[in-house]
Amino acid sequence: MRKYSRPRLSIPRTPYETLLIALTGLGVIAVIVITAWGWLILPTTIPTHYGISGTPNAYGGKGGLLFLPVLSICLAALLTFVSRFPHSFNYPWPITAENAPRQYYLARLLIRWLALEIVLMMCILQWLIIQAAQSNSASSILLVVPIVVVVLIVTIVLYMVNASRAR
Repeated sequence: MRKYSRPRLSIPRTPYETLLIALTGLGVIAVIVITAWGWLILPTTIPTHYGISGTPNAYGGKGGLLFLPVLSICLAALLTFVSRFPHSFNYPWPITAENAPRQYYLARLLIRWLALEIVLMMCILQWLIIQAAQSNSASSILLVVPIVVVVLIVTIVLYMVNASRAR
């Protein structure tokens, strides 16, 4: 079935989705608060890049701290907006009138989970950046990347399994 012939359904938001949206909002607030705290406690010049050993090899102003909160706000808003149009998503199987409600719900849930995970990742990363700037060592930041990748992959795999069963 072609994308333009998919049913357009108005599926009400569940309390579970509302919780995920609220948690994402709290995550955005948290990254803003963490950034404000870092702005207050850090000196004017902070490390902006670290070598493979974890020691700083480039320095810059605190303005770099603003990138993650702005990115968090933009991504959360974009993903929240995009989740309103599940009929326009690409699905690996045909969407019919019978499976559309379940497929659309699962796709919306995936987007909401990804938004939450990305915002939480931004919070953790901002916290670690501030901690690294205080201690001039970034060894703990290297541990975050594999954990984030695994969490995102597990989320997508769980979606694919559930969506496949709902065909």
